[in-house]
Amino acid sequence: MSDLLIKKSSIHGKGVFVNRTFKKDEVVIVWDTSHTVSKEDISKLPEVIRKNVYLYNGNYIVPSSPGKYLNHSCDANTYARDGRDYAKRDIQKGEEITIDMSSEPILGLPMKCRCGSKNCKKVIRSNVFRC
Repeated sequence: MSDLLIKKSSIHGKGVFVNRTFKKDEVVIVWDTSHTVSKEDISKLPEVIRKNVYLYNGNYIVPSSPGKYLNHSCDANTYARDGRDYAKRDIQKGEEITIDMSSEPILGLPMKCRCGSKNCKKVIRSNVFRC
């Protein structure tokens, strides 16, 4: 049985959900950075893919599953470090994994936020990367 499930999300489209409890600071997802694209070819990608391309270690990465289904929350339950997403707090079985896109170098920002958290900023803007 997989620790992660992809299913319909109340935030946006599909999301990644945990199939077991993850403890604070436990690795939840290891990034697949094998799908790269040149800076010149980014504009040739369909918008749905292009807006999720991110910069990591000098490479433009096209996220694959499950990472391409991660949704933003202004109260994210994971944080990114060294090519992994870690639990910011205990994440209970059945809970959706969320990331803070404003703290990651994602090309498709700014974009409207639909997280629904009490602290929602309404618009996700990158604090890290300007394109």
